[in-house]
Amino acid sequence: MTPAIAVDSAQVKQIVAAMPDSEQGEVLRSLQVAAFVAIGGGFLGQSLAERPASFYLDTRCGRLPLGRRALAAIRKTLIATAEAQGLNPNNLPKMPRLLTCGGVF
Repeated sequence: MTPAIAVDSAQVKQIVAAMPDSEQGEVLRSLQVAAFVAIGGGFLGQSLAERPASFYLDTRCGRLPLGRRALAAIRKTLIATAEAQGLNPNNLPKMPRLLTCGGVF
């Protein structure tokens, strides 16, 4: 069995808190897009990107672009980043709109 990917939430919060306010927003939006893409987009991607604290990945879910442990690490990083910015990780701002690239997303 592969060990879990360790995410130090305190260290993530410290790094984000040290950033200028303008960069903090960019980091959050970038992480939201990364989370959306990492899980394969769609409803699951939007849920992970905008409500990571209440996100649940059912065991019945089929093939995923990344493993469950990697997705859990992305989720923890997104939650820590939101908390460092004083945001509620159950209700993050809408993720940035993505150009559809001809229907790819």
